[in-house]
Amino acid sequence: PPPQRISHKSPTPSNEVALDLDWRDRLQRGQLTEKQTTAAEKILRKERTIENLRSEVEKIRAKESAGSLTEGQQTQLGRCEKRLGQLQGEVDQAEEVLEGSLAESHQARSKGGKKRVERSPWEQGRQ
Repeated sequence: PPPQRISHKSPTPSNEVALDLDWRDRLQRGQLTEKQTTAAEKILRKERTIENLRSEVEKIRAKESAGSLTEGQQTQLGRCEKRLGQLQGEVDQAEEVLEGSLAESHQARSKGGKKRVERSPWEQGRQ
């Protein structure tokens, strides 16, 4: 099964264009550029890591509720929680960059496709 979405931005009038640009849907449909696909796959890998860390934190917390934790468990819990925060920040930032790239692509397409290439007078005469 696909990983759960870690962060979800709720639709508002100001980001209705973003609804059309959901990178997860576009990734599944193969509608991303090579760079966008690479960025999306990195985000998904980090999200899987986040899920694994959350699972580990839950297991340690369950042991904590059953009794006291060893020094090693306490240290591991701290490391996991720190890494969770770091990864979540990285995912949020990477999603913003990817969504910006999608918005730029969307604007370029809506303005007539690819950027217009200026032709030299010599090339113009060869049409």
